[in-house]
Amino acid sequence: MNIVLLMLVVLQAFIGVGAWLSPEWLRAAAARLLTRADLIDILREEKQRRLQFWNAELGVADYSREQPKPITHTTTAERQRAA
Repeated sequence: MNIVLLMLVVLQAFIGVGAWLSPEWLRAAAARLLTRADLIDILREEKQRRLQFWNAELGVADYSREQPKPITHTTTAERQRAA
């Protein structure tokens, strides 16, 4: 069995036992995970805001907002006709 899968099964068992024995523990664990997710979102938005500020301050073009050009695939027959 894959070691990562085994760790996930064991972790799931611990979470199940903890939730079964103490609903307060489950609420505390969920609150902690949701708080961390909110913090990650806030940090990501702050990083984007700082990046936009310095791009504007330094006059750097923001190439990440441009849409990439679609890749067109041509067959050998189409390339031969074009040549």
